[in-house]
Amino acid sequence: MDQDLSWGERALAGVGRMREKDFDVRSRASSLLLLLRGAYYTGETKWRVMAEEDLRALWRSGVHDHIGGGFFSASFDSEWLRPSFEKRLDDNAVLALLYTEAWESGHMPFYRDAAEEAL
Repeated sequence: MDQDLSWGERALAGVGRMREKDFDVRSRASSLLLLLRGAYYTGETKWRVMAEEDLRALWRSGVHDHIGGGFFSASFDSEWLRPSFEKRLDDNAVLALLYTEAWESGHMPFYRDAAEEAL
């Protein structure tokens, strides 16, 4: 089991950090989904904490449309403050799945609300 976790640590190194150079919402959501599922199947709480931090950061960021609901597809800056102002159905579907899985594993109402808003 230690060998699997060390492989997992290498595979997920840096995945759950919003401040990295990847400004595309879909790829960020896919990485966070990997973290959540990895935490669920291995019991690694550190991965879950990383995913939850980024889920909350994504919600507070500029790519979340605080007025019209849903999420924009990308950000123009590394701080995720300047959205692209393009919304894509497939991006919001992935985010709805991501927040739904977070809600299913923790039953925090915030995640359910975020999933509903993404739809």
